Amino acid sequence: MNKCYKDRLSYHVVRQLCECDTLRGAIIFVVAFLIFLALTLGYSELPPGSAIYDAVVGVETDYEVLGLPATLLIAAVFNGVIYGVIVWLIYTLVERARKRPQKESVTAI
Repeated sequence: MNKCYKDRLSYHVVRQLCECDTLRGAIIFVVAFLIFLALTLGYSELPPGSAIYDAVVGVETDYEVLGLPATLLIAAVFNGVIYGVIVWLIYTLVERARKRPQKESVTAI
């Protein structure tokens, strides 16, 4: 297979994957997850991550993971997942509403 054909083939595969709604939804989730993970690492009291951690575990630990307190990292992951799902769900509902065909209104004369 020559290089030019491989490049065109990979371009079309990538383009087709990017047009897939499932992949877009996954990308939306991952981006939202990373944003809220970073926000929680900067502002540790962002709800509901710390409240969930307190309810489930109840005890803070001094153990560090990659130089960050484990409690903060766990709360950040909770927030990333929760807000990521919320953003993904909003995206999915908006996309479905946008793709739904508009009903024509019939007026009686």
